[in-house]
Amino acid sequence: MSTEIGTLLVSSPDVCGGRLRIDGTHITINQIVALYKQGLGVEEIADQYPHLTLAQVYAALSHYHANQREIDADLEAEEHEAAESALSLIVRLPQWLCAAVRVWQRVTCQTSLSFKAMDCFWHD
Repeated sequence: MSTEIGTLLVSSPDVCGGRLRIDGTHITINQIVALYKQGLGVEEIADQYPHLTLAQVYAALSHYHANQREIDADLEAEEHEAAESALSLIVRLPQWLCAAVRVWQRVTCQTSLSFKAMDCFWHD
């Protein structure tokens, strides 16, 4: 029984943000390409995802090579989005930490401890 290469990759708006993925999985082409760009070979990628066949990994990489500019731009956008998200968390961390200290103070009745220095450094 032969497999049509075009049936190995699918996209649907409600799965993986509409990104092209390997049929029957939530593994996107971008995930495969990210490993490939890290220097992993096809067999090593398949080892990372034991439920994938070599044919599925090759199909993903074939699609990448045929659409490299578009996929590279998408990967760059994903990296930018992840960096912005991480920065947002880092910026909010001092506020969260001060709030956690205040809760800890209330819960443990450790009102004798002073966190004024922290309050001066991190503003609510």
